Amino acid sequence: MEIIVKLFDMKKQRQSALDSAEQIVNTAEAGHRDMTADETARYEMAMTTASALTPKISAIQSRK
Repeated sequence: MEIIVKLFDMKKQRQSALDSAEQIVNTAEAGHRDMTADETARYEMAMTTASALTPKISAIQSRK
């Protein structure tokens, strides 16, 4: 059961990171502009988080 909870939490964290990245891009696009330096840094952090979680999630799922 603990593995299922951990997997669920990791999936939520990954989705949250992806949602944040998408929101940053959408905000810049809606303003018809490039992302600011701050937005770029936040986008990269969100994508790094999502990328780091993906193999961990896959590893847990492959154990099922």
